[in-house]
Amino acid sequence: MELRGGDLFLLYTDGLYGVGEGDDRRLAPAMVAQKLLSAPGNAQSALQDFLRQTAPTPSNVVPPDDIAALAVRRL
Repeated sequence: MELRGGDLFLLYTDGLYGVGEGDDRRLAPAMVAQKLLSAPGNAQSALQDFLRQTAPTPSNVVPPDDIAALAVRRL
């Protein structure tokens, strides 16, 4: 895979599936791409923003599965 300046890619585990509410419970690839394309800043801030939008959980609620994600942005 070749990354150009500004490109960002995301790797995540299946724990991210089903953490939303209502119709947004499943993460379709198009939804992931849309959220990442609108994420400004470095990889860390893009990942934090993505997780905030995708897996919002109150601090007292344990997600149903573990979640692991890695974001890389080429400078």
